[in-house]
Amino acid sequence: MIEIKEVGRRGEMVIPRRFRDVLGLDEHSKVRITLEKSKIVIEPVTDEVVEKMRGMFGRRKIDVVRLVEESHVTH
Repeated sequence: MIEIKEVGRRGEMVIPRRFRDVLGLDEHSKVRITLEKSKIVIEPVTDEVVEKMRGMFGRRKIDVVRLVEESHVTH
């Protein structure tokens, strides 16, 4: 699927409904945004990703969702 979208004044862009539907994204879904060379990659943050992150930190108590959110914030 390919779409051309316009980026708004504040850097906002709407993810097309058909993309959201395929990925199961709704209003409060979390996504990870990364920059790979000259591409912006947007991936859903699933429970599976959160569980993998928990495994990386062993028994330490850590807010994994917050960690994922903060580690992928773009300015």
